[in-house]
Amino acid sequence: MFKNFGNVFRFSFKNAVTRGYKILTVLIALLCVTVPVLVMFFSARSKDKGEKNIDSCGADVIYVVNDLGKNDADFNTLNQMGEKNYTNIKYVNCANTDEALAKLEADKNNMELSFILGFEDKNGSACAYIVVPDKRLPEGQARNFYDFMDKYQSYFMVLAAGLDEEGLRQVITQSEYQTYHETGFMSNTAIEDSEENNDVMASNMLSTFKSIMPLFTLMLLYFLILAYGNSITQNIVMEKSSKLMDTMLVSVRPEALCMGKFLAVALAGIIQIFVWIGSIVLGFVIGNIICNKFYPDANFALIAFFKAMTKMGVFKLPNVAIAVLMLVVGFLLFASLAVVAGAISKTREEAAGASFLFVLPLLVAYFAVMFGGGLESGGAPTWMLYVPFTAALITPAYVSLGVISFAEGLASYSIMFVCMLLFVIAAGRLYKMMSLYKGNQLKFGKVMKMLFTGESAMAEKK
Repeated sequence: MFKNFGNVFRFSFKNAVTRGYKILTVLIALLCVTVPVLVMFFSARSKDKGEKNIDSCGADVIYVVNDLGKNDADFNTLNQMGEKNYTNIKYVNCANTDEALAKLEADKNNMELSFILGFEDKNGSACAYIVVPDKRLPEGQARNFYDFMDKYQSYFMVLAAGLDEEGLRQVITQSEYQTYHETGFMSNTAIEDSEENNDVMASNMLSTFKSIMPLFTLMLLYFLILAYGNSITQNIVMEKSSKLMDTMLVSVRPEALCMGKFLAVALAGIIQIFVWIGSIVLGFVIGNIICNKFYPDANFALIAFFKAMTKMGVFKLPNVAIAVLMLVVGFLLFASLAVVAGAISKTREEAAGASFLFVLPLLVAYFAVMFGGGLESGGAPTWMLYVPFTAALITPAYVSLGVISFAEGLASYSIMFVCMLLFVIAAGRLYKMMSLYKGNQLKFGKVMKMLFTGESAMAEKK
């Protein structure tokens, strides 16, 4: 029955895996790796609790000209902030700018590096400026002091305004705000630092995944089936339209020719599914490694979710395995309908018209999922997880996330597999019965009669 099946399969697979196919697969794979890495990296950077050091301004001495308040404010108290690179600067008050410039000029004869920091009133607003000595201290380096001022601007302003030392000490004392539960308060553990907070973040992220992953599998299969369905149909009808069928059937059985073409094109699509899903997983793994290395103190929802996966029962190995099989079988389910469309057609034009056999079930299933509650955070109606066409689009995501159990996933998979197998058998049988048919286009009723009676199209024609 399947004589020379291997030759047909290899030839068809080689034709399916073109240069454009390889480029598209690689480009989308790179995108699938890059997006999770960038999402995790920027999320970690925004949530990182570690303080970044401000670059040194390069000065040993800073001459302060304060036209906002008293000239006797002790700016040396800024060294008490504990900011690295800004703990050992000598601040010298000057009565006016001329005095500060004279001291700046005098410093050219010693090893100390200095600049002038001035405060003035411009149109009712407090302004600051820096005067850098010629060729001794780079302007860019001195401007790092502005970053220091931005971080502690309130302290600078109260100093410049002439707040007394006790008032300044109170301002410098930074306040911290924490929220506790009763039990956490007794053990001095804030909610932000508790395991409970991580569980809440992980739970919220799981709800997000319950909406995103079904949408992902829905769109992935939707576009792959549209792309490969027509290709499968046209490949199946190729020999009929080119009138090579008589010659081909001398060395290849009809079933072998049909199944070889079908499985070759379907395998090309399945490879893309595995490559792209594997790339997404790799992207999250790389992103997690980068976050742990560069932002170990960052705590955000994705990290909390990955840490709590085992506890939440998400992505268990058996569930993932059955989910992957469901993706493959779901793709083959719709692809087998494309084979049926090719089997009952004798020209490319007829094949294009018969494409409704796989397009119509796909569109009905797509809109049923989109508008029937299939993407509502794990709340898909039960029937949607067992009707093979809708199940193919969303059940892989639900079973991998633990929304339905392994047993339920296996039951859904079994229904899909049986349907897919029946369609494949029907496609092979129809292809065999119509392989030498040269008459007018058959009606759907006659096709079904041939399928269930086993009577060939040639016999029907006679």
